[in-house]
Amino acid sequence: MSAAVCVRCGGEKSDYASSCPACGHRPTGDGLPIAWLLSAHNLDRKGREAVAERIRAGETLRPGRAQLDKARRAMGHTLASDPGLSTRQRVGLLATCLLLTPLPAWVMGLWWIRSRPRAGVQALALAVPTTALFTAIGLWGVFGTS
Repeated sequence: MSAAVCVRCGGEKSDYASSCPACGHRPTGDGLPIAWLLSAHNLDRKGREAVAERIRAGETLRPGRAQLDKARRAMGHTLASDPGLSTRQRVGLLATCLLLTPLPAWVMGLWWIRSRPRAGVQALALAVPTTALFTAIGLWGVFGTS
């Protein structure tokens, strides 16, 4: 058997990140950690064969949070390896927060916290103070002196 099993069809492929020659599926985004779990990096030959049979039988694989965290760490999706947001991205996100609403920073921060931890923390670090500022301005507008 090859070095990885296709998540979709249970076919053999050369690498967890490559396209499956049988069905053409190529894992991306959140599918990459699952694909890594079905590769030689995590399973021996017998384990890959067993998983391939389960997939061919129609079983849906749902790895637990601990397994997905293991895969992300092994793949380098950790705080130490994530480059985070560039200065231009941080300035753009801050401008959006100040001129429109801090909601995009909250959404991005919570969306990225698992897949891009440093970027997620940076987005949340912009969301919290701008939310406090928006709240203070709103309360001042409602209850302020006039």
